[in-house]
Amino acid sequence: IRADDTAAYVFQDCRIPRENLLGGDETIPKKSSGGFRGVMKTFNMTRPGVAAIGLGMAEAALDFTRDQLREAGVEIEYGGSAR
Repeated sequence: IRADDTAAYVFQDCRIPRENLLGGDETIPKKSSGGFRGVMKTFNMTRPGVAAIGLGMAEAALDFTRDQLREAGVEIEYGGSAR
């Protein structure tokens, strides 16, 4: 999270026009916080993609490290115990 700038905003007594709510009609508040539900639904849909990106980055880092070690003449024994 350090690489991602974040900030908090607080709006008190603020009215948002219906057409400006995030997420479309399914997020229109029945009582309150409908926009928030839509945002959270979007976050939940993007979580697997973010996880896949993280796994891809980890795999690329391992591949890079393995290649660098191979070029340096370091042999790796797979399946052994870590020391």
